[in-house]
Amino acid sequence: MFEKAEKLRLGAYAMLSGKALQLVGGADAPPPPKGRSVYTMLMAENKADVFVTYRTNGILVSREAPALKVIQLPEALAVAAEYGMTVMNGASTAATRLSQFILSTSGQQILVRHGFAGRGQ
Repeated sequence: MFEKAEKLRLGAYAMLSGKALQLVGGADAPPPPKGRSVYTMLMAENKADVFVTYRTNGILVSREAPALKVIQLPEALAVAAEYGMTVMNGASTAATRLSQFILSTSGQQILVRHGFAGRGQ
């Protein structure tokens, strides 16, 4: 996202990088408390004023703490993760059935409910 901001405004990358804290995902990141996301915990403890994270995390936070406002980034700044799925030759019947379910309409609806865009979106 910082790279996209730099394309829109010269110097944005350095400014954002200089201010940003990596509160999750790193070696020093706190573990999430049981039954709660680390994002919600850090916001509740005033360790962050703003979190930039994947949409799936934003949906989780909005369910845990409805008072926190989740805002989708404008298209010019948004980045997307591309996910793939592989089923090995000779995989178990259960693995094959799971992959078929994930690709089915019902499976895609579940993914969308949890913040994933779904196929073709």
